Amino acid sequence: MDGYVPAFEPDATAIREHLDRLFRRCPTEYPGGLCEIAWAGPAGAVKYAELFPTTIEGLNHAAECAAARNRERRNVYVG
Repeated sequence: MDGYVPAFEPDATAIREHLDRLFRRCPTEYPGGLCEIAWAGPAGAVKYAELFPTTIEGLNHAAECAAARNRERRNVYVG
């Protein structure tokens, strides 16, 4: 199957659960803390990043960002 590209859909629920595990204590222990989602550019090097508050809404947006970059077949990192 030359040229076949399988469908790829990131698991948004798993991404959000992962962020919850990493940052669940942050609002209490580090108010104002941030979550960084970074991703690789076309050459494969980490070149882009976005910061999100560690609130429920902020982590929802961080998960959406990570899923969107995954859909673009970018490697995604969290910090």
